Amino acid sequence: MRAWMLGVVMLAGCGPSLSGFWFGELTCEVAPFDVKLELERDGGKTFVGSGTQTNVRSGVDENGTEVLYELSIAFDGTFVLDKAGGEQPVEVSLACVSESTVRTFTNGEDPETVDEGCTEGRYDGYTGAWDGADELTLTGADDCQGSLFRR
Repeated sequence: MRAWMLGVVMLAGCGPSLSGFWFGELTCEVAPFDVKLELERDGGKTFVGSGTQTNVRSGVDENGTEVLYELSIAFDGTFVLDKAGGEQPVEVSLACVSESTVRTFTNGEDPETVDEGCTEGRYDGYTGAWDGADELTLTGADDCQGSLFRR
């Protein structure tokens, strides 16, 4: 009986969790971004981690050469749950760590990396919602929205 009670107490202490690897897509204005995020518990209902947001598109540069552009943004995040379990809002705080674009030329020239610096206000005003299981929905003031799924 004691061992069973100890197991129940230990499970109850774990509470809901956002810990793990999350993958999905955010659409910002009309551009789709692949997002990867890893979170770990930082105590109580707070989870911290880091991730990347990438967008690949093709275009033509000023010389008429076809170019593949890959925008990559690295970020840190803090996510705070609202309650002990179930579907709920999530307090989201994200901060850009780096932002760069890699230009790959189709004519065989060496790729070129341009350090963009972090766009001011990139992650201002983000809100989140968690389904209590494996879906995390994000909405940003920068007209970004989408869902991440835990794997």
